Amino acid sequence: MSRQVAILVAAAVVVAAALAAEKRKAPLRIVFVQSPACQQCRRVKKVLPALQKTWSDRVEIVEHGMGTVEDLERLLEYEDHYDVRVPHPPAIFVGKRALVGADEILKQLESAVAVAIRDGHQTFVPGKPSPDSQPSARSQPSTQATTRRTD
Repeated sequence: MSRQVAILVAAAVVVAAALAAEKRKAPLRIVFVQSPACQQCRRVKKVLPALQKTWSDRVEIVEHGMGTVEDLERLLEYEDHYDVRVPHPPAIFVGKRALVGADEILKQLESAVAVAIRDGHQTFVPGKPSPDSQPSARSQPSTQATTRRTD
């Protein structure tokens, strides 16, 4: 019996190592929330090609708007996961970071990408559980029935 347990443990280690290697191979998803009419979004959008060139196939830049119900529902999921509010675009979600506003994005994007790649973090994808993150406090059931959030 102990030989079978040893074999199962060895197989589990091999599978875990293969999954970890696969996770490292997946490009880091950089989610850019923007609006075509937004001047600050255009400022951010100008730096994205250089970022893509720097990190090549290690990153994937995905753009989302704010013009449809689906866009807004997706944004709400990002806000809940990252425990942040995006009152207006632009915003970027990368690894475990949420960057809101052009100034913050332009100052911190490169380092946020570098840290996420170095540490093997993946960006949250709405509708999928995130393996390396905890749900935000807001997504947990409230223990105070009389408290209501009004923002």
